[in-house]
Amino acid sequence: MNTLVDPDAREWTDLVLDSGLSVTGTNVILGQGALVMAGGLAAEDAPDAVFESPDFVVMSRTGVEVEFDQPSPVAFGLPDASVDLVVMRSAYRGVMEMSASFNEAVRVLRSGGGLFIADFSPSALAGSSLQAHPSRLLTMMFPEIADRLAALHPNSVDIAIAAVRAGVRDIDGWDVEDYVMHFEDYEDHQLWVAQGGWRGFELLSEVQKGELLAALPSVMRRIAPNNLIRESEPWTVARGFKD
Repeated sequence: MNTLVDPDAREWTDLVLDSGLSVTGTNVILGQGALVMAGGLAAEDAPDAVFESPDFVVMSRTGVEVEFDQPSPVAFGLPDASVDLVVMRSAYRGVMEMSASFNEAVRVLRSGGGLFIADFSPSALAGSSLQAHPSRLLTMMFPEIADRLAALHPNSVDIAIAAVRAGVRDIDGWDVEDYVMHFEDYEDHQLWVAQGGWRGFELLSEVQKGELLAALPSVMRRIAPNNLIRESEPWTVARGFKD
């Protein structure tokens, strides 16, 4: 697995381009940051958007129409074999929805069309350190949250298996670090965490949130004594092509 560091919105677009996928045909972008991703692709000679919502964008020069007012990860509302590229960024929840989403992507893709998949990697977080990922503290204190995140975000092996079963070939995968933000003040960082900055914080009970926030300052002073805290998340990325 290769490791690429700090992809921002611009660099997520570069990840798609560098993976050998063409963006000049009809594209579907769904999931987290779909509008931002679409904007980045448009700057690379991708067509204009013909359908936009916060988590689903269709870009086309041929006037393809979306049949649904609210397309979903498992029902795009597009004709069979009408799309050249599908980009999914944290677009599904759990193995079953992931498999259904891949099946739907393959249905709408033309032969030889590309599929780009990116999702948060709980398994990479579990094998990390507090220094690399301060948010590891949450799952260390509350292992049941780690289990729930793992259920929501399948690992790279499950992604590859589901993609192959859906009819995707020539799959390649790698890991990335998705930079979130950095802090130069412990209190600002604690406030950010309290506002849901860490993935999984919303799954905690009020008592658990209090316990985490109470422990946070001393832990951060130990792992970041210079008062500089860098937040990022490990993600897994894969790309492949329809048979």
